Amino acid sequence: GGIPVFRPTMEQFADFARFVDDIYAYGRAAGIVKVIPPPEWVASLPPVDAKLARLEEFQPIAQHIFGSRGCYTQTNIESRKRYTVDAFRALARSADYRRPPPHGERGSSKPRRGRAPPTTRRASRRLQTRLQQSDASSSSSSSDTSMEEFSYERCQELERDYWRNLTYNPPLYGADIPGSLFSDSVENWNVAHLKNLLDDLPVSLPGVNSPYLYFGMWKSTFAWHVEDMDLFSINYIHFGAPKQWYSISEAHRDRFERVAQGIWSPEYQKCPEFLRHKTFIISPKALANYSIPVNRLVQKEHEFVLTFPRGYHAGYNLGYNCAESVNFALDYWIPYGKKARNCQCIGDSVHIDM
Repeated sequence: GGIPVFRPTMEQFADFARFVDDIYAYGRAAGIVKVIPPPEWVASLPPVDAKLARLEEFQPIAQHIFGSRGCYTQTNIESRKRYTVDAFRALARSADYRRPPPHGERGSSKPRRGRAPPTTRRASRRLQTRLQQSDASSSSSSSDTSMEEFSYERCQELERDYWRNLTYNPPLYGADIPGSLFSDSVENWNVAHLKNLLDDLPVSLPGVNSPYLYFGMWKSTFAWHVEDMDLFSINYIHFGAPKQWYSISEAHRDRFERVAQGIWSPEYQKCPEFLRHKTFIISPKALANYSIPVNRLVQKEHEFVLTFPRGYHAGYNLGYNCAESVNFALDYWIPYGKKARNCQCIGDSVHIDM
């Protein structure tokens, strides 16, 4: 059980396809793996600030989560307001949206100001001005905390906070933003230029064979799903707070699907591929009641997570961060791709003719 973590040398890291080939059996069994790149590779990466500055404003989604007793449905509503990266970072660090302090500091700290949203345009402008002023001296790629804050115990504490509070105060998630923060000069493990079978597709499919960026904040969530066409995926955190990941091992995948189909029977009747909608959340505790163990993993900045074909995964962000992700396909995927079923009820559902 558990999720494998790999720390390759530069030599092992040099050939992406060969590395994935070497670890395939482990990834297939666990659903996902973590790869911690060599320090010298991380040190060689060009700064991302110039690319960040060129990103256009984006409309994040507000994630409204409904449910109880470990079973929830997520509704994503696109924000009417457009945000620059700086403005989104300021919002993620504001009192309304930042993660809670460690439990030992909560009783002694002063009440958090700004918990209620502004009720007038003037108050809203004052809040925006304060956020911009407080952020003026720091770049969009600077973390909102030291990685030392995210000890094993602290991440467990935040996990309890997440499941107690996920239905309150909907977070915003800057998800599915076309683009990359990798420089073209980065040859190995460049999420924007992974040499793989999807290079042969005649069209660009955002998020599938061209990357998406994701700007997260505390509690912003990705619900249980497998990838479009049961592809592989790669996720890299450029900077910021970690992501908490969950996965279902291959041995429990069929049972997981049956449990979800029973919980959300009406949705399953309407669409047999309803879990591809990325709107259904089941807590590890609830799954344990069905004798389904859940693997846990914390991904920190400058770390990769690879998801494998038919590997169910879910999770959330522990604070402001920026990640980049794309699908990819190697020879191992072809049998999965031939059997993959796509959702018929969503107009932009991805289908690759095999």
